[in-house]
Amino acid sequence: MSQPRTLVAIVFTDIVGYTSLIGRDEAQALKLLELNRQLHKDLANKFGGDLLKEMGDGTLLSFVSPTEAVRFAIDLQKLAQTNALRRKLRIGIHLGDVAIDNKDVFGEGVNIASRLQSAADPGGIYISEDIQRLIRSQGDIYFYDLGALSLKNVAHPVKSYAIKAPGLPKPKPRLTKAGWLSGRSLAIGVMLLLSIIVGVILIDKHIFNNQVVDSVAVMPFDNLSIEPGQEYFVEGMTQTLIAFLGKVSALKVVGNKSTRLLKETNVSVSQIGRELGVDAVIDGSVMREGDMVRIIAQMIDVNTDEVLWSDTYVRDLTSILKLHSEVAQAIVNSVSILASPAELKQLKAAPLVNADSYENLLKGLYHLYKLNPEHYDLALEYFDKALGKDPENAAALAGIALVWVHKGQWGGEDPRLAANLAKKYALLALEINKDLPMANMAMAHVYTSYEWKWDRAGEAFNKTISLNPNAPEPRLFYADLLVSLHENENAMAQIEAALEVDPLNAFSHCLKGWVLMATGQFDQAIESMNTSIKSEPNIPLSHRCLWTIYHLSEDYERAIAHAIHFYRNQDLGDTADDLERMYNKSGYMEAMKYAGEQLAEQSKIKFVNSMRVARLYIFCGDKKQALDWLEKAYEERYTSLFSLNVDPHWSSLYYEPRFLVLLDKMNLTLME
Repeated sequence: MSQPRTLVAIVFTDIVGYTSLIGRDEAQALKLLELNRQLHKDLANKFGGDLLKEMGDGTLLSFVSPTEAVRFAIDLQKLAQTNALRRKLRIGIHLGDVAIDNKDVFGEGVNIASRLQSAADPGGIYISEDIQRLIRSQGDIYFYDLGALSLKNVAHPVKSYAIKAPGLPKPKPRLTKAGWLSGRSLAIGVMLLLSIIVGVILIDKHIFNNQVVDSVAVMPFDNLSIEPGQEYFVEGMTQTLIAFLGKVSALKVVGNKSTRLLKETNVSVSQIGRELGVDAVIDGSVMREGDMVRIIAQMIDVNTDEVLWSDTYVRDLTSILKLHSEVAQAIVNSVSILASPAELKQLKAAPLVNADSYENLLKGLYHLYKLNPEHYDLALEYFDKALGKDPENAAALAGIALVWVHKGQWGGEDPRLAANLAKKYALLALEINKDLPMANMAMAHVYTSYEWKWDRAGEAFNKTISLNPNAPEPRLFYADLLVSLHENENAMAQIEAALEVDPLNAFSHCLKGWVLMATGQFDQAIESMNTSIKSEPNIPLSHRCLWTIYHLSEDYERAIAHAIHFYRNQDLGDTADDLERMYNKSGYMEAMKYAGEQLAEQSKIKFVNSMRVARLYIFCGDKKQALDWLEKAYEERYTSLFSLNVDPHWSSLYYEPRFLVLLDKMNLTLME
C-alpha cells in the first residue's frame, strides 16, 4: 500500500568541511555536531518544523509553512554567525509533494532540496522558485535571482533564488542551463555570449574571474612619513580601518596579531591567504606631513595576486574619520557581501575631530594595546591630554576605563580603586556614545571582574560583540565568563570564533588552553598553552595554567619552572627568586611555603595581590592560609575570583565550608 503524500517545505542543511575536520580533530568535530544539533532542535520548535532525520552532519526537516521554513533558515544562519558554525552551514529549501514514513521522507522534492543545499554558498540559503513564489509577498524577505540551475541528478533546470539578508553571502556567479540553445538559436546564443564576455573583460575583468570576496586580512600599513616617531599614528590608522570594516557582520576581517606576525615574516600574499583563510589581503601605506595625511590602500586577490581595488586618499587630521569611512565603504562596495542598513549607518558615521585630541588618543591606544604595566601610565597620560583638547572624546574616556580594568587585573593596583575608576570613566563614555564598543567592553569587565553581576556582564559582552563581530577580544573574555557559568560549549564556540578572525593570536590560544584546563582536558590544554608560549613567551596566564596542570600531575620540576615564570611576569622578581632558591635547596613544597610567607610579609608594607599569596599556600598544602588569603581577596574584589569555581588550582578546597561560602557570596556554583 502506497504511503499518503503531503505538500511540505523541505529543508536540508549540512556543515561545510565537516569530513576533513573529523579527520583532523574528531573531538572538536563532535562538539560542532552537537552544537549544530541543538540549534536545529531549538529553532525547529520555534518555527513549527519537524526534525526528520540526521545523516552525519546533514539535517533534514519539514515545515507546513514555507514562510516559517525560510525564517527558520535565516535565524539559523544568524545564530551560526555568533559561534563556531560561522560560514559553515549551507541550506537548501524546496516545496515538494512527498511521502513521510517513520520520520523519513521520500520524493523528488527531497532530492531537489538536497541539491540546492549542495549548490549553496557557505553561510547561504538557496530556495526553489516554488518556495519563492509563496513567500515573495513578505515585505522583509529579499532574494538574489540565480536563474535556472543545473542540479545533479535532477532531470530539469530548477529556477532558484538565494536569500538576501545581512550576514548572508552574496551568491557566487555560476552557469545556468538554458533550453533555447539549439540550431540557429545556438549560433545566435554563442555570438551573444561572446559579445557579453568581451564586454565584461573590457568593463570589469574582476567579474570574469568569478572571485567572491567575503573575507579579508588587513595587513599593518607601511609608514612612509618623513617625520620620525610616527609608528603610533600608522598603527592607529590600521586599527581604525579594521574597526570600521569589522562593523559589517557578513565580512570576515582578520587583523591584529595574526597579520602583524605574517608581515614581519615577509610571506607571499598567497601564503597569507592559506594561513588566515581569507580571499583577499588589504595593505597600503600612510604618509603624514603635519596635519595632512595620505593613505594608499589596495585589495589583492590571494589566489591570483591581482589588484581587485586600489585608491589614494588625502585628508587633514580633522577629517581622518571621514577618510576611514570612505576607505571602508569602498572596500565593502568592492566585495560580495551585504551590509545591513544599521551597519551602513555606522560605516558612514564620521564626525570631524579635534586634531590634537585625536593624535593623543592614538598615542594612548598605542600604549594601551601593549598590554604591559609599564605602558599603562603613559596611556593614561595621553588619554588625559586628549580630553584636555576635547572633553567629549568618548574613546579617550573609554580608554581610561580600560587602562584601569587592566591595572586591576594585571597591573598590581588595588582592585577596589581600579573598579571604581574603570566604572566611572566607562559610564562617562557611554553617556556620550552608548554604542562605543570600547566603553561597552569596559563595563563588561567591570560587571565580570569586580561586581560579579553575571547577567549584566553577558549583556555587555553580547552588545560589544554585536557592535564589532570581528573583534576577537570581547569573545575571548566572554568565553572566560561563560566557563564560570558552566556554559562550556558556548565558551569554546566564542574561542573558535575569535581564532577564526585572528588565528595566530597567542592570547587566543592561551584562553583556549584555559577553557580546556577548566573543563578537565589537560592534554589539549597543554598543547594550546605551548602554542601560545611559542608565539608569545610572557603571557602570565599560560604559565599559571601550566603550573597548575603540572602540580596536579605531580610533575614538580615543570611546575616550579612555570611558577617562577608566572611570578616574574607579574613583576614579582623577588618571589620568583625565592621559589628558585628554595626549590634547589629544600624541594617544591618548601619553596611554595617559603615564597608564600615572604610575599605575605611584603603585604605589610605595600599592596600585594592576595590571590598570588593564596596560590602559593594552597600548593604547599596549607588550606587554612589559602582560605584566609582568598577571603582577603574577596574583600579586595580581586578580579580572577569569578573563576574560583572552575579553576583546578583550587580543587583541593572544593568541599571546604569556607570556600563554599565564598562561592555563594558571588553566586557561583561548582559543576555537578
